[in-house]
Amino acid sequence: MIRFTAMLGVIFFDHLSSAQQDGLDQSIRALNRGDFAEATTLTSAFLAKHPDSTQALVLSAQAHMGQGHSAPAYTDLRNALNLDPRNIEALYYMGKLSGVLAQTELQRLYRLAPNSARVHELLAEFYHAREDSANEEKEYLAALKLDSRSLPVLIALGDLTRYKARYEQAISFYSQVEKADPSNYNALYGLGACYLFRQEPQMAASFFRKALKTAPDSAAARFALGDALLRLKQDDEAARELAAAISISPDMKQAYALIGRAYQRLGRAQEAEQAFHKFQELSKADIEHAAFPKREK
Repeated sequence: MIRFTAMLGVIFFDHLSSAQQDGLDQSIRALNRGDFAEATTLTSAFLAKHPDSTQALVLSAQAHMGQGHSAPAYTDLRNALNLDPRNIEALYYMGKLSGVLAQTELQRLYRLAPNSARVHELLAEFYHAREDSANEEKEYLAALKLDSRSLPVLIALGDLTRYKARYEQAISFYSQVEKADPSNYNALYGLGACYLFRQEPQMAASFFRKALKTAPDSAAARFALGDALLRLKQDDEAARELAAAISISPDMKQAYALIGRAYQRLGRAQEAEQAFHKFQELSKADIEHAAFPKREK
């Protein structure tokens, strides 16, 4: 059950008469002392006379949430946002309520199908958010056992094992996706990345090219292809791909370092110097940002 404190008193109200304000103040006092039933009664009476009061709707939603009544709380907040889509209090409590509803539905799903692939997939996402990769992998594998054709699960396992440098396993997962969906960008990029880390740039380049047919504006794939081509000493083509990556994502620091190397090999000394200078600028900016992060206004 959601608890409320005196902080509720900071809500900004519409322009109300003193009598009307007093009615809402009574609701706030009821909320502050945890008397949610009384707060519901008071806000309902107020809304009967002032149905377009967004503040009363938000207070009513809070009172319902305090009693665990999600459906009427959602209706109140939805009505408040229809009247004022930018109402901060309504948006805030809608966010809190959405989390409660999501948790409730997950619990319901777990009760109905505790060993379903979807439940294990959701649990894996939960562990991912907590950066618990061991349990994340365990749940994804359980989901895959129940639904061996789930492409999202196969991609998730491919990504997870790739990040853990278990490239053979990652290639196996990604390959199953590619077989089912030959134009799947995530699988093609993942395969390319695995082969690049395994020092097989020829294979890597072939998969990055396939990925770019699906997503030609992918700065990541352009950069990765440029990296593979540089390792293959195909410097001219590498420079073109890296330049394309930079045009899409001008702050891609590592692309400047690689294109600088490509320009050096091609004898384009001035362009190489400019690229290395840009790399140093971006590196310095990253260090300064880490040391002195900008405060939000």
